[in-house]
Amino acid sequence: MITAGHCGPDGGSVSTPAQSMGWINASESNWLSGYGSVRFPGASDYSGDLSLIRLNGGLQSGTNIYVGGPGSGNALTVREMWSRSPQVGDQYCTGGAYSGELCGWVNQAARGNFTYSGGTVARNVSWGTKGGSCTAAGDSGGPVYTVRSDGGIAAKGIHSGGGGGCVEIYSDIWDAYWGYPGWLRTL
Repeated sequence: MITAGHCGPDGGSVSTPAQSMGWINASESNWLSGYGSVRFPGASDYSGDLSLIRLNGGLQSGTNIYVGGPGSGNALTVREMWSRSPQVGDQYCTGGAYSGELCGWVNQAARGNFTYSGGTVARNVSWGTKGGSCTAAGDSGGPVYTVRSDGGIAAKGIHSGGGGGCVEIYSDIWDAYWGYPGWLRTL
């Protein structure tokens, strides 16, 4: 599974309130505390804010994402990875543990650098804005996606964080694809 790099920059175990999920190897996170994005080993470009969660034996990732409010049991099926990297003007939704599903985001910048208030820099990320409800602390690592006309999900990225004025920052799903082994599970 993929989460935001700043959620596990030094590696360690990963769990939910219900169970232990697995672990993050520090070498499989492209985030350095106090600095921000770093390159994957052997990569020439920065790849956002990503960490790979190695699942415990017997666990596997699924093909659904939760939609609706925080704690919702409603889910939609992931049908595809978005066919291209983000572009200015793209619309999308986010899913977060604390804010739930938020749609209506519009990309304002694609594949740029964003400096967070603490001075860390997320490199090669995209960001969007919207009116109304914004993402919250603790939503990091959540999905960025588009709901297709058939009700399925097209995965677009991984939520990194937020900025002032209802700004949402995310890493491109293709950076995770090129940086880690495996493929996005779809149905």
